[in-house]
Amino acid sequence: MRFGALLRDLRERRGWSLRDLGEQICFNRGYIGKIEQGEKFPDRRFAELADSALDARGSLIEAWHRDADERPPTRLAGSSRFPRPSRSLDDEALARVYQATAYLQLDDLDASVSALRPVLDLPKDRQISWIKKRLGRIEDMLRGERYRGSSMARDLRQEIRDIASWPGF
Repeated sequence: MRFGALLRDLRERRGWSLRDLGEQICFNRGYIGKIEQGEKFPDRRFAELADSALDARGSLIEAWHRDADERPPTRLAGSSRFPRPSRSLDDEALARVYQATAYLQLDDLDASVSALRPVLDLPKDRQISWIKKRLGRIEDMLRGERYRGSSMARDLRQEIRDIASWPGF
C-alpha cells in the first residue's frame, strides 16, 4: 500500500479527522490531505511522527521507505535552477516552533530547546499572536509524565508562561 493511502487508512481506523492528526503531529491538515492524495511526499520526520501518533508500529515508516526508493532524485533546494525562496521572520519562527514540538514528541528536550531558543529570544515587538497558542501546546507537552522532574522542562515552561503574560498576547 502506498504511503498516503496507508496514512489515510490508519487515520480513519482510529476515527481521526485530518485536523485531529494535524494537531497530534503539528502539521497542517491541508498538507496531510495532499499527502494522503499522493500530491505531496513528506520527509521522513513526518512519517516517524505519524507512525508514532497512529501507533502504526513502523508500518508507515516502511511504506515511506518503499515510496521514497521509487521516487526520482530531486534537485537540491539551493541549486541555481531552484533558488531558495526568501522566508519571513514569521515563517522562520513558525517552523522553529513546529520543529521544537516534533523534537518533544521524539523525547529530545535538548533539541527542542535549541530549536525554540531563537523564538523565545525575539523582542516583544517581534512576537506575533499565534506564538502564544503554539507555545501553549509545547507547555502542555512539558507538563507530561515524561518530563516530570526535569529542571530544563520546568525552566522552559516558566519562560513560555512569562512570554504568554506579555500585554497584547
